[in-house]
Amino acid sequence: MPDWSGGSALAKGEPFGALLELPGRIEAEAFDRGGQGVAYRDGDSEINLGGAFRPGEGVDLEPTLDSGGGFNVFRFGDSEWLEFTAVVEPGIYDFHARVASDRDYPGDLYFSINGVPVGTLPVSSTGGAQLWETQTLPAVRLDWKGAVTIRVRVEGPNVNLNWIEFAPRTGGGSAGRAPFGGEPASIPGRIEAEAFDFGGQGVAFSDAELLNHGRTFRNESVDIGESGTGFAVNNFVDGEWLRYSVAVADPGTYMLRAAVSSDHYESPGNLRIRLGGTDIATVPGRLTGSWHEWQIAEITGVKIASAGEQTLEIEADGGWMNLDFLEFVRTGDPAPQSYAAYAAALDLPPGADQPGDDADRDGRSNGEEFALGSDASDGASLPDTRVDTVRAAGRDYLRLTFLRRAGGVGTGTNSEVGGVGIEAEGSFDLRAWNASVVTAPVPNGLPDPPAGFEFASVRLAAPVTSGGSGFLRLRLRFVGDPGVE
Repeated sequence: MPDWSGGSALAKGEPFGALLELPGRIEAEAFDRGGQGVAYRDGDSEINLGGAFRPGEGVDLEPTLDSGGGFNVFRFGDSEWLEFTAVVEPGIYDFHARVASDRDYPGDLYFSINGVPVGTLPVSSTGGAQLWETQTLPAVRLDWKGAVTIRVRVEGPNVNLNWIEFAPRTGGGSAGRAPFGGEPASIPGRIEAEAFDFGGQGVAFSDAELLNHGRTFRNESVDIGESGTGFAVNNFVDGEWLRYSVAVADPGTYMLRAAVSSDHYESPGNLRIRLGGTDIATVPGRLTGSWHEWQIAEITGVKIASAGEQTLEIEADGGWMNLDFLEFVRTGDPAPQSYAAYAAALDLPPGADQPGDDADRDGRSNGEEFALGSDASDGASLPDTRVDTVRAAGRDYLRLTFLRRAGGVGTGTNSEVGGVGIEAEGSFDLRAWNASVVTAPVPNGLPDPPAGFEFASVRLAAPVTSGGSGFLRLRLRFVGDPGVE
C-alpha cells in the first residue's frame, strides 16, 4: 500500500501511486512525491491546511463537494505549482480543468511539459469555492511520447482544482497537417498569425531556429509573443513560412489587410501570400518605429478564384517583421463613407449638419455618431461602447470596446477612417489624460457588427490597482477641419 503521508523529499519525477497515462484524467491530489520545490511549490509549505488525504505534504487538500467525491486542491494561489509524472502519446488534445473559485477574477493556469510551455487557461469565476465547472483549453499539440513531467502553475488569485483531463481531438494527431482549433479559418474574415496549422517543421511551417523565443501560446518553434490583440508571430525572417487551412465562402475580389510591425535597422522585407499554391498578393513591410507599434497594410484587388477548403501560405521575403493577423474583406462590403455623404444621406437640417453639431440633441456630436456607428438624426441611437476589465499576466486592466467604421488605417489606439481620426486616451485622475493606452483583444460574445463596421478594443497599459481608479476616452478629429474635435 502506498505511503499517503508524503514523507521526505524523493527524486524528482517519482509518481504518486500508479503511473498516470494520457490521454486520461489526472486527479489534482495525485501530484508527484518529492516535497516542496521538487514535486510542488506551496506558499505555506509547512502544513496541509485542509489536513486531508496527504497530511504530510504542504499542498492544501480537502474533501470535495464535486460530483464523484474524493479530494481537491484548494487555495491554489499565485506562483504555486504542482507536478505530475505521466506517460503521453503524441497528438492534439483539449485540456479540461475542473475548477471552482469565488474570486471575481481567479488566477490563470499555465501548463508546461518537461519545462516547455504548452498553453494557458484563463480561469473564470464559478461563483463559489465548491461550485465546480469544467473549463477548457482547446487544441494543444503534444509532440512527446513516453514519460514526461507535467507542471500546472497558477498566476493570480486562488483557484480550487479537482482534476485535469487530456482528451484527444477527433481526427487530430501528430501525423500530417491539421487546422489549429479543429476547423479551417474562414475567408472572408480574420486569420490570427499564431493560429497556423498543426504539423510541425516542414509541414505546417518552416522556422530558421527550433525554438519559440517568445516561449508563449504554443510549443512549436515559431516565435510567438504578446500583441495588443492577443498574440503575434515575431521575428518572421527571409525564407520562413506558415500554412493555414482555410475555407473560402465566396470567390471574387477582396481587400487584404495585414497588421505588421518592424524596427529592423535595414528593411522589414515583404510577405508573399499564396492560396492553393498561387500567389495572390504581396504585403509590403513597414518600418513602424517599434516592434510593438502596429500598422495596417491594405492591398486591394486581391483575386480569389475558387471556393472551398484550401491552403493559405505566408512566406517572408527578406528582412525581419512581426505579423499579428491577416484579414480578407469583400470589396462588395460598404466602403468607408465621408462625413459629407453621411450627413447628406440623413438629410440633416441646415445649421445642424456639421460634424461638431448635435442634430438629434442626444449629447453626441454628428461626427461622433458617424465614426462610431449610430444615427445622428435619431436621439435614441447612440454609439455602441462597452467598458470592462481584461486579464493579462494575472493582472486586471481597464478596457474600452467600441464600434467603428471598418477599413481604416492605424491601430486601435490611433486610427483614421472616412476622414475621421479616433484617438484613445487614458487617465488615472481625470486631470491629466496622459496615461499610456494600448490595443487589447476584443471580448468574446459581441454581436455581429453592421456591414462596414468592426469592434475595436483598447486598454490602459498599467493595471488598475486595488481601490484605484482608471479612465478611458475617445477623442475624435475631423481631417481637414482641425478646429472640430
